[in-house]
Amino acid sequence: MVKRWLWLSMMLLIPNIIFAAMGKIMGTVTDAETGVPLPGVNIVIEGTTMGAATNEDGSYVILDVPPGIYSLQVTYIGYARITMTNVRVTADLTTQADFEMKREAIRGETVTVVAERPIIEKSATNEVRVVRSEDILNLPVRTFTGIVSTQTGVVSVGEDIHVRGGRVGEVGFYVDGVYVNNPYNLSRAGEIPATALEEISYQAGGFNAEYGSAAAGIVNTTTKSGGENWDFQAEYITDGFLNGWGDIFDQGDGVLNTYSYGYNQLNASIGGPLTNRVRLFLNAEKLDMGARRPAAGKHGVPVFDEEGNVVDIKMERGPIKDNEENSYSAVGNLLFDLKPFRIRVGGSYYNTKYRLYSHQYSLLNSSHQPTEEEETLTGYARLSGALGPNTVLNIQASYFNDKVIRYDSVLGEDYRYYGLRYMPTNGICDTLETLYVYDDEGNLINTVYHDTIIWTDTSWVHPAADIMTANGTNPPADYNLMAFYPEGSWYDAYLRTYSYYYMFTGNIMHQTGNHELKTGFEYRMNNIRRYTIIAPGRLASSLMKYDPLLGDDGYYNYSWDQLTDADYRSAYADNMGWDVSGFNDLPDDHRDGAREPVIASAYVQDKIELSDMILNAGIRYDYYYSGHKTFFDPEYIVIDETGDIAERVYASLNDEGEIVYQSFVPTEYDSVGLAQLKDPKGMNYFSPRLGFAFPVTDKTVFHAQYGKFIQPPNLQDVFISYARFASNLSQGNFTESGNPELKPIEVTSYEIGFKQIVGGNASFDITMFYKQLDKYVQERNIYAIPTGYATFVNGDYGTVKGFSLAYNLRRTQNLRMTLNYTLQWAAGTGSTSDGQYKIVWQGGNFPTYVAPLDFDQRHTASLNVDYRTGNKGFIKNFGVNALINFGSGRRYTPTVIVSEVFPPTSNTPVAAINSGTMPWTFQTDLSIDKSFFVGGKTQFTTYLSIINLFNRDNVRTVYSGTGNPDDDGYLATPAGQSLADTELKVKAYKARLSNPYNYENARQVLLGVRFNFTAGR
Repeated sequence: MVKRWLWLSMMLLIPNIIFAAMGKIMGTVTDAETGVPLPGVNIVIEGTTMGAATNEDGSYVILDVPPGIYSLQVTYIGYARITMTNVRVTADLTTQADFEMKREAIRGETVTVVAERPIIEKSATNEVRVVRSEDILNLPVRTFTGIVSTQTGVVSVGEDIHVRGGRVGEVGFYVDGVYVNNPYNLSRAGEIPATALEEISYQAGGFNAEYGSAAAGIVNTTTKSGGENWDFQAEYITDGFLNGWGDIFDQGDGVLNTYSYGYNQLNASIGGPLTNRVRLFLNAEKLDMGARRPAAGKHGVPVFDEEGNVVDIKMERGPIKDNEENSYSAVGNLLFDLKPFRIRVGGSYYNTKYRLYSHQYSLLNSSHQPTEEEETLTGYARLSGALGPNTVLNIQASYFNDKVIRYDSVLGEDYRYYGLRYMPTNGICDTLETLYVYDDEGNLINTVYHDTIIWTDTSWVHPAADIMTANGTNPPADYNLMAFYPEGSWYDAYLRTYSYYYMFTGNIMHQTGNHELKTGFEYRMNNIRRYTIIAPGRLASSLMKYDPLLGDDGYYNYSWDQLTDADYRSAYADNMGWDVSGFNDLPDDHRDGAREPVIASAYVQDKIELSDMILNAGIRYDYYYSGHKTFFDPEYIVIDETGDIAERVYASLNDEGEIVYQSFVPTEYDSVGLAQLKDPKGMNYFSPRLGFAFPVTDKTVFHAQYGKFIQPPNLQDVFISYARFASNLSQGNFTESGNPELKPIEVTSYEIGFKQIVGGNASFDITMFYKQLDKYVQERNIYAIPTGYATFVNGDYGTVKGFSLAYNLRRTQNLRMTLNYTLQWAAGTGSTSDGQYKIVWQGGNFPTYVAPLDFDQRHTASLNVDYRTGNKGFIKNFGVNALINFGSGRRYTPTVIVSEVFPPTSNTPVAAINSGTMPWTFQTDLSIDKSFFVGGKTQFTTYLSIINLFNRDNVRTVYSGTGNPDDDGYLATPAGQSLADTELKVKAYKARLSNPYNYENARQVLLGVRFNFTAGR
């Protein structure tokens, strides 16, 4: 460990890649009358120490500028000073700012100009979309997923985002240069308050060589920094007014079928200068939701008689019980402007505790729906500054930590007690009977004393002890109520995942003439610990098989220490970083210790910016090391006498005279043996990237891109503990085992398009794209000795093609509008890594041709219209924002009609894979706001946001027999009518089919008030 840290420390001395994306400002300064370039002109970004001077040809460049809005001050002896305000700098792009200076007529004369927001980004060689802070606050939807899902190429399914046909996890998310994808499952971790965002930069497909760990897209989020003046902002949002802040589960039919979901959000931020060189920004938010997801569709509510029996089931809309969430989030930074260097130290914190909805628990047993807790902590320290007039250096150290725990909400985190009816204590031995044993001739040969333990105390009683039939056995489901879990049934699973990484990044960028040269590399060391146990209720049964232990005090007691590793394995424990019980840490060098994968990369890139062409050319090197030992021979797995994976294996000769390693003890042929597990090999990849932009005129720009992209595999498909793997081999092939030899997925991407300015205030961008998907992960059987097993391999492939259209109307006469549309075909042999598990288990035929993927959506579009009156007109400072999202139906495979409540082992398709299409989705969100100014420095804004204005039931999932979200067609069959032969059974069956999560969100009305005070306004 010491050597590793020394090596990492040395790496800080080497320039490497940084994802805290910066922009740059460049332009020329000329004499207004003659047009002659002016050398030696000073250009300074007000409120900072950043600036530049023009060279002989009047050109200048300011590198490494954080995203934001600035004012530029231009000074030159004998000429009037120029101040240009509203200069917008965007991550990874070039802001053009040209100046024409006039001779000074009056001493101290200053000319002020306002920069216009660019209609098109001429320096972008790929599809880039930027949503800025002022746009975010005006949107009716301000969740991260809601903002990103409005962009071209994005298909959202709930909180999951698919970009240009990519699977979940193929988008790289960055916040202030910190990679915030959980390294274990690649999901986005944490949450940043919307009021803390400076901008969100979204790139689909062809991003530059500096970006990696993503195959489909990059979402780069930049948070705000403290400004020149102190600024304080507070905001409160609620939907409680709809029911008078009463009980959200007692609202009847709601207000026009609209309900309060117990939504209350409070956030506050403060930012400003601590000194002339130090600025602070802090933002914190608290969010409470009585029902964390306002799902459309109906859900069942039981009606009981006086004896507690279910006599009716009503179908209702509105909040779902035991589905709450409480979360806290914070983000902050300190900026030290120490010319020529700047130091920024910051980070974020997110903590949430919420209930996971489980439909089978919802009717009678919602209190046992699992609780999930997540805590995410990030931190970074960044040093940036000039090494010369045209050279900048960035170095950043980052830390990411994400913890997730999931457990039964009633029984808590000690899963050993899930299946225990009661824990008897202080047992006393009592002799109840004496037996005499005789031989066949009647001679007394033995005396046997039958002892019984009398228990005087009980330290634990299960909440459902009265209805449990035995230890480790959940109360049986009532099939008259279509197997809804009865009250007291516990959530028989437990999960704990701790993931963290240290990342050291940085780069050197040098501007020489028209060339922006950039080089660097990254090193990210991960540490992943995970413990799951799928059937913890079995532990109680295992404990009671043992005799209680006699203590020194003369009492008998049971102890959980009596359980063996085999007992935990029989409960399907999977341990990495903890022992098989999950209660004791293992050292990192233990074979079931924490996994420590390493991801590193390097790149060289040149951005050439000419008047008639912009070229981005680069090559990227990626290194991936799984940190998970592999088998000497994955087709010969040797198990020792304890049921574990043998440490060493020994050779012998089989019947064909071949050498095989099948023994865990020395043989006559081999007394030395070799280690069964070996260290993995690192994997190396080179990825060229090439992008072009051709400004044909000042209003037309063509762009094209080609690139290779690789992404390390989802580590949940790679990792497995060896204890669990041994259990999988003994418990049959209806299991899944990780494959430590999985390779990264590979994507080859092409795109071409053009941007066109229309009428001076509008533009459109058309981009056509094509992607080849290779080495995608699928599940397969490995035919091995002593038994075969299912694992993950690189076998899926596919193609994605389509085009996107983006129309942008700059604010014109108070109106601003954007329209994004994507036409796309996403096809492949598999949509998820485990999507073919039934074929694996039943030995079917794997797809050998591409078919539409589950998330293939042919048409996806969003329209955003924003109207602001400003400080003029009949109603001053009034605004309306409407966001309309619509899309064609996603795909499913039509099958014969079967019962989805009691499903068969597999369904029989009646048409081609994913040839069925779900219904179209339409959603309109609306926000209306009015601002008031007090004393020139204080602003109050009130607003009303309506999510899903028309309360449309947008479908997320359908039943494959009918293509409907609430009917599987089974009740119309003779078998279904025989099954549901009473009115109550019919209602119970329909309640099982009416899963609210088959739909997207219902209508939600939020009332908000925002307060803002700026000292220098």
